[in-house]
Amino acid sequence: MKMNICAACITALCLVNYTAVAQTNQTAILPDNANNADWAPPYGGEWRMGLSSEYSSVAAGGVNFNGVKGNSGAQSADANLTTEVPLNEACFVPMGITSRNFFLGTVPGAPIPNQINTLGFNAGLGYHINDQWTIAGSLGPRLYRLDDVESSSIGIGGSTRAIYRWEPNLTVAFGILVDPDRDVPVLPAGGLRWDIRTNLTLSVMFPKSGLDYRLNSKLSLFAGFDGNFTVFRAENNLGDKIGMSQFNNGLGTYRDFHFGVGVEYRIIRGLSASVEGGYSFDRELDYQRIDQTVKFDSAPYVQVGLRCRF
Repeated sequence: MKMNICAACITALCLVNYTAVAQTNQTAILPDNANNADWAPPYGGEWRMGLSSEYSSVAAGGVNFNGVKGNSGAQSADANLTTEVPLNEACFVPMGITSRNFFLGTVPGAPIPNQINTLGFNAGLGYHINDQWTIAGSLGPRLYRLDDVESSSIGIGGSTRAIYRWEPNLTVAFGILVDPDRDVPVLPAGGLRWDIRTNLTLSVMFPKSGLDYRLNSKLSLFAGFDGNFTVFRAENNLGDKIGMSQFNNGLGTYRDFHFGVGVEYRIIRGLSASVEGGYSFDRELDYQRIDQTVKFDSAPYVQVGLRCRF
């Protein structure tokens, strides 16, 4: 099975859908959404929607692969849509779509694709047990690239999560992330959100944790740790370009962790923009099926984001 998909057309279609439907932060315990959850259970059968998009740029850093010398930077443009459709007062359907796009600096002799484009979908079922407990699970397909799509370019992933409101200012979450094609197929997830004071919140969750300090109703300062990763298929001739055919159509995981500080400004109710900067570290391309890894040295990064919630 083979078909051609225009990455630009799909991205444009997703963005059109995003402008029509929007809501919470991305959720840490859903595989498609690599950021923090909204944490608030869907009381009273509420329809909740959200959109987040981010652009980041990582400065060029040294490449470590079989003695290859060179430097490679990276840019990323991600968009994520989540929605929770109520079935009744207790049951809801969580759904999401995530577009991840990376643009990497190539280095002669290293299996670095110049572009990675992936798309993920998820849908599931959730249940609001009471005012304290909410549970949910989801499952969905992944496209590991958006051009020359074959059966090997399609995967699947899923998750389960439970959210417990221990106290009005303290919420605890538990979950499991499952992605059979990732370098680590099963990941436990858990953490907490603690409103230490009315204007100070601590969120500890994989892959995003941080401390948020609200200066006023419009402006917040934050510091934290964040991870961005995706499973991808390299192009069919990537290995031929460097004389190592085993990388042709190679299955890999790209990951990039950030530690930084930033500021968020609430433009209007439900809409906010942010800018941050810091250091990218532990960035790598892991070709798990052939046990080959390209590592990148730590480097500074900048990132801007937009978030909309309804």
